[in-house]
Amino acid sequence: MLKIYFQFSNEKKGCVGGVRGIGTDVAAVSSMVFLSQFVLSILMGSIVEAVGSNVATVCTAALLSFCGAISATQVLYLDI
Repeated sequence: MLKIYFQFSNEKKGCVGGVRGIGTDVAAVSSMVFLSQFVLSILMGSIVEAVGSNVATVCTAALLSFCGAISATQVLYLDI
């Protein structure tokens, strides 16, 4: 069974005015997801029109998922 442990610190690391908690992290990630979906929905029509096929949707999703996976490998949380 996969167990995920979160480590919380009372130190002020890069946070002005208080301790950053898990709620702040969730809000930041939710905002980034909304922004990425908004930008992709604006561009997807143009991509499908340029390629001339709905297959562009699947190919774009695969490419962006790969970019997201590569980016996720660069994230460090609490200096782990």
